[in-house]
Amino acid sequence: MNKKEIGWRVLLNQNSYLMENLVVTDTFTGDGLTLLEDTLIIKGKEKTYLLGTDYVLVYTAPVPGVSSGGFVISF
Repeated sequence: MNKKEIGWRVLLNQNSYLMENLVVTDTFTGDGLTLLEDTLIIKGKEKTYLLGTDYVLVYTAPVPGVSSGGFVISF
């Protein structure tokens, strides 16, 4: 990671409850933030989830002065 990247980690469902149709939304709070899509890794206790197979990622790029952007992950 260099000075212009921010590490981001979220821990979900550590009790392993059954969750269906889970949606995780992150809205950026400031200009200049983007998502490096190829660095996104989603791991469970027993597997690494695959984009397009286990989840869908929708990324909205920021538009300076209009929208801060963000992303939605749907399982």
